[in-house]
Amino acid sequence: MITSVTLSVLALLAMMSAGCTLTQDNASPPRVEDLVGTWMADYNQSASTFDSTGVETLVFRSDGKYQQVYSNGSGYTYESPWNNWYLDSDGFLHLEGGRWYVGGPAKAESDSKGAVLSTKIKDKDVTINLGEEILLVISTRRGATVLEHMPLGDPDSPIVVFFSRTDPGTSEP
Repeated sequence: MITSVTLSVLALLAMMSAGCTLTQDNASPPRVEDLVGTWMADYNQSASTFDSTGVETLVFRSDGKYQQVYSNGSGYTYESPWNNWYLDSDGFLHLEGGRWYVGGPAKAESDSKGAVLSTKIKDKDVTINLGEEILLVISTRRGATVLEHMPLGDPDSPIVVFFSRTDPGTSEP
């Protein structure tokens, strides 16, 4: 049985194996400085067949720490400790200990226990830890930076959730 997270990971793997770049319009690669601040995704604004209501907020500090807060508006709230984050050379934002709320709270909690998916990319064995949230970082030529959950569902009409910046700047405790 293919789950929504499995579809997400498969979309990521397809992009990686195709050598896809997340930088759009010949823009320069994303930088750590482009991410520091507060970002928000409103799942209520996403057309979805998944249980993905609520709001997720991510706060990125310049010291490589982040905090994730999610509330579904019906009594479920999660606030992470300050965990590590990093941006890899392919433009993927890794949130260590992050939860994937696109599939809803129950799925996020289940996957956060460290479920893994193993596959091959270009004859190389790759293991992806589903207990780590991965976001796409897209930079445009116009200087905008966009954070996006990996697309879910049908590849021809995927569900896409975007994070918008709500507070640019250093967020220190």
